[in-house]
Amino acid sequence: KCSEEPTFSSAVMQHFSAVSIRSCRDPVNGPRGDECLGYLAHIVTNYWNLATFTVFLQADPHDHLHFSYLHNVVKMIAA
Repeated sequence: KCSEEPTFSSAVMQHFSAVSIRSCRDPVNGPRGDECLGYLAHIVTNYWNLATFTVFLQADPHDHLHFSYLHNVVKMIAA
């Protein structure tokens, strides 16, 4: 959630070769620091060096994602 550093279980980590976590704290006198700001910041920062595939997850993916669906997506990307 906002201002928390997520920890990902091995069930999440097994699907990825690399995981980066971008903190999205609310800036002083600025816009709310939600996940969309983190997604955009990642794309802008890595624009010339983006991975072939990037998966953006919420800080608490167990509450937002069906891992069987993620497994199918990863299998299709790998094919």
